[in-house]
Amino acid sequence: MASSDARPVQTGALLLAIAVIAKSLLPITALLLVGLSTGCARPIASSPFADVTIERLKTDPLSWIGRPVEVEGVVDANADGSWRLKENCAAEARSVLVRWDSVPGFSRSDHGSRVRVRGVFHDDNVSAKNETHRIDATYIPSRGSLQNVSILWRLPANLPRCGF
Repeated sequence: MASSDARPVQTGALLLAIAVIAKSLLPITALLLVGLSTGCARPIASSPFADVTIERLKTDPLSWIGRPVEVEGVVDANADGSWRLKENCAAEARSVLVRWDSVPGFSRSDHGSRVRVRGVFHDDNVSAKNETHRIDATYIPSRGSLQNVSILWRLPANLPRCGF
């Protein structure tokens, strides 16, 4: 009977040892969990690029000059050199100039496809004083352009494109 009496004592001692170890590790475990959760819960840094439409760039160019912008539109890379990013496929759609030949990853097959690009907006008709040039008392319409352009995404080639 001596061996059966020893088991409850051994089991009790083992449970007591586990409880003491767990109690001493509890603060360390809590600190570890808090440290991991604060390290993983960092907010995502906001993008320096303003999400803007071509319409906003054209109607209020002074607000966007020199600012990094992200714009969605349709590639118009005609052979006549009037390379633009247009709002849509319509002939009268608003557009901004883009030198597609200097955009990394651009290919002639992108003509007519919808893309999202990032770049810095400039307006060649605005002087350093932020005043629109005047000719015969009329204002030259804004010919804003995007510079330092990179393509974020483009629709796949198997989707419909503008025919211009």
